[in-house]
Amino acid sequence: MIMMAFKEGLKVRYSRKYLSTPLSPPPLSLSPPSTRFSLLSFQPSSLPITTSDRDWRCRNRNTRAKSSCHLRWRERNQIAGEEATLDAKEKSSRSLRPSITQSARNCDNLSILRSNCNKPPPLPSLLSSEQCLSNQRGEREKPWEREGKKKIYIYITVLALATSIASAYDPSPLEDFCVAVDDPNKALFVNGKFCKDPKLAKAKDFFTYGLNIPGNTSNPVGSAVTPVDVDKIPGLNTLGISLVRIDFAPYGQVPPHIHPRGSEILVVMEGTLHVGFVSSNQDGNRLFTKVLNKGEVFVFPIGLIHFQFNPGHTPAVAFYGLGSQNPGVITIANSVFGSNPSIKADVLSRAFQLDKDVVKRLQKQF
Repeated sequence: MIMMAFKEGLKVRYSRKYLSTPLSPPPLSLSPPSTRFSLLSFQPSSLPITTSDRDWRCRNRNTRAKSSCHLRWRERNQIAGEEATLDAKEKSSRSLRPSITQSARNCDNLSILRSNCNKPPPLPSLLSSEQCLSNQRGEREKPWEREGKKKIYIYITVLALATSIASAYDPSPLEDFCVAVDDPNKALFVNGKFCKDPKLAKAKDFFTYGLNIPGNTSNPVGSAVTPVDVDKIPGLNTLGISLVRIDFAPYGQVPPHIHPRGSEILVVMEGTLHVGFVSSNQDGNRLFTKVLNKGEVFVFPIGLIHFQFNPGHTPAVAFYGLGSQNPGVITIANSVFGSNPSIKADVLSRAFQLDKDVVKRLQKQF
């Protein structure tokens, strides 16, 4: 009897010892559990208990000790099942997301490792991973590489600014002068004219006269133009300038016109002139106008429609300087209604909102 009581006492002490001391299960191949086990949420029939999962300390124990071991087996099995479920979710989410390099995963603070919290940690966001990758690339970039890129950008900008742009102005002369000549056998073709041999140039090539003689204003518009261009002064070739005298009869005018290749500056020598120009369509076709008296000056930009009119009862005289040796003249009325061949009446009647008969009558006048 004494021996039996001694054995039962040893069993009770043995079971109490291992019930009060937490078991240290053998190492598992899975990662640490993400959630703690709770007896309230434990269901005995949720997971099967297999002999292979039993702990060696739980063998050959009494009924109370074995029940405690069963709880610990089921706890470990439930943890293993939860970890397997999390691993499956992670694999499925990774297959749906774009691939992220290992360096980006290491850089991201939200790593795949589980923490001891009640909720599984969120998976790393694609945006934060991309930012991490860009930061890593910036850190790997050497200072001299950044300097090289800056130099390349500077070179491209300089080339873009230095690219030559087509211009409507006369080109700059390449010689001291280029006297125009009609003999091609003794000349070079420069800027629309043949140039005389500089050794044969004389003073008369740079001289003209006649601007003191009034022009004949007996015409429908009541004005006369006396130009001083390369045809009057051969030495004016390639210099990019020309001069004009205009005489105005009372109420005479220079009709609206443009100079496609040069700007114009006007100075009134006698009388009074009403002058103006119209801006382009992009500027709203604004009219800039001024009444000029003797000694006053007005400028007309290149390519814009402009006009001059004498509102007085006396003649007027003005001199014009043009920024081209051959600025050209396009009179609006003559070009539209006096073209050769004529523009169709249907086009002009629609453009000017006129009847076809009126358009045809205007075309006959030009």
